[in-house]
Amino acid sequence: MRTFTTMTLAIEILGLAGLGMAADPIIGTWRLNLSQSKFSAASSEMIDPRPKLHIETYREIEDRIEVSGTVTRLDGFSTSGKLSWPKQGGVVKVENAAVSDLSIMALLAPGEWLVIAMQDGRQVATRRKVISKDGKTMRQTVRSFASDGKPIEQVEVYDRQ
Repeated sequence: MRTFTTMTLAIEILGLAGLGMAADPIIGTWRLNLSQSKFSAASSEMIDPRPKLHIETYREIEDRIEVSGTVTRLDGFSTSGKLSWPKQGGVVKVENAAVSDLSIMALLAPGEWLVIAMQDGRQVATRRKVISKDGKTMRQTVRSFASDGKPIEQVEVYDRQ
């Protein structure tokens, strides 16, 4: 039932997403500001633990938005990846992801995105991305659950580069 409700909500949000054609304020390169971000001790179960460096670059390619990211962990191990979705939002199959196999990208307003992560047909996390009015910072709030069922919240603050 929860899966059906989540999918229905996502489809309704996507239906409201017929917003202007201007470039979304998320477009650009963003670097994680570690001193402004808040990480949960339990977050390492479902959300990447506190990294040494995290950079995300968003760009428009025709009718899609593409994000490429690089994360360097404290031990020096680095990973990178890419994901793209329709500018208005949509459902995206996620390849080789540890946490989810499907993401629902919902454009709430220019510069405000809701990402619902699904695994095996059920919601496992949400990520809300909001660009500040001045366009200089992006705040990502991630909500999930630890293996014991307790909620996890992580707030990541990124600076525009």
